[in-house]
Parts: sequence; C-alpha cells; structure tokens
Amino acid sequence: MKNCLRTLELVDTAWTQSKVDQDRYAFARNLWVGGQLDYFYRHGHRHEVTAEKLELVSAILLAASVLAAFGFFCFSLAIDMKHEFFYVPAAIFVIGMLPGCAAALVGFSERLARKAQARHYDRMRALYERAYAVLPEQFATITPGRARAVYAVLGREAMKEHAEWVSIFRQRPISLPQG
Repeated sequence: MKNCLRTLELVDTAWTQSKVDQDRYAFARNLWVGGQLDYFYRHGHRHEVTAEKLELVSAILLAASVLAAFGFFCFSLAIDMKHEFFYVPAAIFVIGMLPGCAAALVGFSERLARKAQARHYDRMRALYERAYAVLPEQFATITPGRARAVYAVLGREAMKEHAEWVSIFRQRPISLPQG
C-alpha cells in the first residue's frame, strides 16, 4: 500500500509540474487499482470459502453427534446392552467429542476472523471495482481533477482499510502455545 501511495504521489507531482502522459496514468490505473481489485476479489473469495467450509464441517460434526447418540440409543435398546459392555464408554466419548470438535472449529474460524475479513475484502473489492470502472483506459477522456479525486478517495480508503485490518487482528491476537 505504501508503494501504491508513492506511485500516486509521482502522478500527483506530474499533474502539478506537467501534463500526465498515458503511460503514467495506465500504470496507476492498471497496477494499483486493477491490482487491488484482483487482490481483494481473490482473498475475499478465499476467506469466504474457508469460513463456509469450517462452518459446514462444524454442522456435520454436530449432526453426526446427534445421529450417533440416536443410533447408539436404538442399538442399545435392540440388543439390551448393559453399561459394562465395551462399546458404551467409547460411544459416550465419541458422542461427547463431536460437538467439542465442532465448537473448536467455529472458535478457530472466529479467531482467524474469516467472515469479518471476507466482508471487509468484499467492501474493498466493490470500491476498487467502481474506481476501475470510473477511471477510463485513456487518460485523455478524463479530467485531471476528476482522476485526482478518485485517487484521493482510494488513498483514504486504503489507509482506512489498513487500520481496520489492524483492528480486526488486535481484537483476536493469535498466540503461540507455550511449551
């Protein structure tokens, strides 16, 4: 992001000193705006898919726990199973561990802030998508003031995005296990 803002400074300096050429404008539009658009699209999609997978696995584990308890109950009624039977403690252990694993996966997903990041990246993707559409390919078809205004908004939003990212992870610090 710092390099993007420096590039924007070069374009801004060029606007004040002389006329901006097509190459500089295309560089800022395609590499910064287009690159950020691609980045936010890919990473937002990846976080969304990961969060959905973790939630799906968690729901499957929870459902498996209920089905295992019901199956064990029906099986124990069918064969008149006693508590001393070997499979009883193992079944109780499995039935207890499945919801625990489901909760651990949901907690892990929340700790990594997958959903929050996916929403955040989607908002930034929409912003850069709109800016990419507003900035034409040819510099001659846009006024320097309008292009400068779009880049200024993108610069402010990039700074806010960085602050929000820090805030997300400050709330969910990841600590290494002590050994």
